[in-house]
Amino acid sequence: MTETPLTREQIQAAELASQHHNYFVRVAKDFDIFVNGLADGNVGETISARCGRLEKTNEFARLLAKGLSEIQPQHCEKAEAGTLGDAEHLEAVESQALGEVPPQAAAPAPATEAPEEPADKPSLGDA
Repeated sequence: MTETPLTREQIQAAELASQHHNYFVRVAKDFDIFVNGLADGNVGETISARCGRLEKTNEFARLLAKGLSEIQPQHCEKAEAGTLGDAEHLEAVESQALGEVPPQAAAPAPATEAPEEPADKPSLGDA
């Protein structure tokens, strides 16, 4: 892991960038996810994101993350943010297809008043 974590803006940029890859990059990323699945990784996670998540506890992941950071600074951190962006995008697409309102877009329910009791029925205060 790099000494400096990603800023909120860098995370948002990585999440957004993950949605705008060209065809070749999307196919390569899907192959990466496939290989990670063969290695018993989490569904939808790239090898880079997995290395970023595991580099503190796994020597191989730490070495791979360090090598990837030589090619692109903070590569694994950006991959983790991209995976989050992919998941959020997929959730929105599926929610729209199912006719659901995504959780972050749902408005709070309006406060309702208790229904009035009929006038001929005694209330607790009348007894």
